[in-house]
Amino acid sequence: MVIQRLQSLYLFIAMVLMAVFAFVPSVAYSVDGNEFLLSPYGITTLGTDGASVTNPLWAYFAVAVFVVLFILLTIVKFKNLKLQKRLAWLSILLVLSFAVSFGLYASFVVSAIDANAVSCDIKFVALLPLLAVILMAMAIGRIKADMKLLSDSDRLR
Repeated sequence: MVIQRLQSLYLFIAMVLMAVFAFVPSVAYSVDGNEFLLSPYGITTLGTDGASVTNPLWAYFAVAVFVVLFILLTIVKFKNLKLQKRLAWLSILLVLSFAVSFGLYASFVVSAIDANAVSCDIKFVALLPLLAVILMAMAIGRIKADMKLLSDSDRLR
């Protein structure tokens, strides 16, 4: 059995970052005094009267939950380093495809509105998938180091 060190921590932080990305608005835009906040959870409309209405984006939210659960599965498979490394690579592909898909959707939503009446603000939260990918790549490096350590110790036995 391998004692988990940094790769579990890296994967856990990546999982938390993706969970935050699922709920926190990453794009804010305003049209005619109304402000709209866009996240994978949904589009929240903040009216001029202070009322708030959220229209859920179930498909994006379901994919975000799937990505978070897949990263959790990657953490849990620590006894099989080869499988964990493959799952980590697949997690990177899932996060990148989800982030690109959501970014394209966000740009489509903003561009579908009259460009003269829109002010768009991209939040820091939009960078969380990139940080998650970097952390997962660091975890893969740690998994490789553990695999090398195990193979070296098996050779000495």
